[in-house]
Amino acid sequence: MIRSIRTAALGLALCVGITSSALPDAYVTPASTYRWDTAAGIRFNDVGGIRFNDVGGIRFNDVGGIRFNDVGGLLFSDTSGIRFNDVGGIRFNDVGGITFNKTGSGPSIDLSLLNLLVTLPDTSAIGVIITYQSMPTALDLNDLRSIGITGGTVFANLPMVVVNATKDQIIAVAAFAHVRSIWQDRLLTWVTHESLEFIGVRQAEADPAMRTTLGLPFDGRGVTIAFVDTGIDATHPDLPFGSKVLQNVRVHTAAGNPAAFLPPAYTEGLPNTDLVLGHGTFGAGIAAGTGSASGGYYRGVAPGAGLVGISVGDVYIVNVLEGFDYLLSNALRY
Repeated sequence: MIRSIRTAALGLALCVGITSSALPDAYVTPASTYRWDTAAGIRFNDVGGIRFNDVGGIRFNDVGGIRFNDVGGLLFSDTSGIRFNDVGGIRFNDVGGITFNKTGSGPSIDLSLLNLLVTLPDTSAIGVIITYQSMPTALDLNDLRSIGITGGTVFANLPMVVVNATKDQIIAVAAFAHVRSIWQDRLLTWVTHESLEFIGVRQAEADPAMRTTLGLPFDGRGVTIAFVDTGIDATHPDLPFGSKVLQNVRVHTAAGNPAAFLPPAYTEGLPNTDLVLGHGTFGAGIAAGTGSASGGYYRGVAPGAGLVGISVGDVYIVNVLEGFDYLLSNALRY
């Protein structure tokens, strides 16, 4: 039920319509002072400062500070200090000195994080997720301590450390050989879709090939669904604690800068872990609700399945990672 949307796009579109047959094809100079030249290549010149030139390579120049140059490879330069260069591999370089090279050496840097490093004061601490090539070692944690990062969140199964770090510290982390990527910790977006009809459950139930040996539709019996969301209200009649919700867990994230590197903390056995938003309860009902409160009308996709609710609170990325870490450590229990 969680979809993190991590999408960056840069686009420029220009649509010119000329309907008068009296205008020549190769060169047009309308009264607005825009000029277009379509002979051997499209050229645009606007007295407002925007220039476009396409002769074997696209060039764009805007006096507002954004410049684009593509001759065999995309080159972008912005007065904010961010430079983009794609010639066989995407590279981004910001004034802070961090180079992002997706296909070469060095870690991948989140673009939104690069933008923050350009605009935020040097002393501002940013929540970041550092992913290593393999599980971080004591030497890796000592590297973080050496640049003033005294604590954060470490995981039992994920090769990541979540810390609060300043701009200079993030630049230093980017130089560590074992670091694979640095990502900004940020709030995710809930996306709720229509369920049974939308995802084809009704069609699957009607398909004779999608039936048990007894000829009954599959209902999820014998399967436990780990549900990482805002939590589950297991006092709801469609989601009874103990029989339907086999476990209900609350993740507790360390706040601020802890004095040590600590694993996530959890509280198990809670009847209701969805105290604020209600999204997790709704999603859990879609997944495996019994439909008891409505005589089966609002039953879930797999009403025979069990649930393990993992409440990740405010739904920052670090919260979700902690939820996944719990799942990886405890899956065999359920």
